[in-house]
Amino acid sequence: SYLAAGFPVNKKCGVAFGLLPFSWKDYSVELDNAFSSKYKFNGTGGLSQFFIGSAYEIIKNVSAGLNVNYLFGSMEDQIIIEFPDSADSYNLRELNKTDVRGFYFNYGLQYSANIHKDLLFTLGAFYSNKMKVKAVNYFVADRFEYTSMGSIYVQDTIIQSDNSKVKEQDGNLTFPNQAGIGFSLNKKHKYVFGGDFYYGKWSEYKFFEQINSLKDSWSFAIGGEYIPSAGAVGNYWKNITYMAGYRYLNSEWFVNNQQIKEYGISFGVELPLKRAKSKVACSVEAGKRGTLKNDLLQEYFATLTIGFTLNDKWFIRQKNYYF
Repeated sequence: SYLAAGFPVNKKCGVAFGLLPFSWKDYSVELDNAFSSKYKFNGTGGLSQFFIGSAYEIIKNVSAGLNVNYLFGSMEDQIIIEFPDSADSYNLRELNKTDVRGFYFNYGLQYSANIHKDLLFTLGAFYSNKMKVKAVNYFVADRFEYTSMGSIYVQDTIIQSDNSKVKEQDGNLTFPNQAGIGFSLNKKHKYVFGGDFYYGKWSEYKFFEQINSLKDSWSFAIGGEYIPSAGAVGNYWKNITYMAGYRYLNSEWFVNNQQIKEYGISFGVELPLKRAKSKVACSVEAGKRGTLKNDLLQEYFATLTIGFTLNDKWFIRQKNYYF
């Protein structure tokens, strides 16, 4: 889910702000082995970003923009080793949590011009430079047992090398150089068609100065929307916007010598509200993520999205007429 708003300041300048998801994790895996023990791997949490940005037309048809983003949130990973068949053995648990708080920036450039009387062509690009974001990492390990109610009762906490119960580390997450380019063709009140390409040098990513196994990532997407007859009186269905798109992602994840890939195809409609300029959008995406090669996992997914676009005229001085 996300929330965003934008408005013009004058004919050459605009401002936007919003709250968006940046990343998330939610997994749970259980493994049994031959020594009557059970391994559980759990991960939860995610990062969100609040942004405020502005763009200005520096010359005719060309605009430059800047986004200031504040990244915040926490991510947690947990490893549990259980001994369900042994009354004399304690279960073990490791908890690793990272809190993230910091700023990063995006820069953009856009060209937009009419190539026909009512056909608008737009070409845009963005760049985000390599940047460090402040973070704090917490690590704790303990021995525990389950109560009769199924909750965890901690027997003791394993002492860390610094003789503290919880090991805390201040540091940074190093985000890589990222760039993207896209275009669109917009026939007013009729159709829009566009596409974009993204590249991220995620092999540069560091977690507290430690390099991991991520690889450089790239993706592309194409899509469009069509309105049968915008503004048609007495026929609601002709005012509906029909949408479709396709995307492909060669992700940064590299596991068992396989770079994880993902693709999806989507369809949707945008329904105008009567006697208002606002709209309700509904879309469905179906796709595939992962591979069965090298003992990995593959999943098929479907996502339903519902959104609201609220349009209104703000900051207009009301005129009073006196007779």
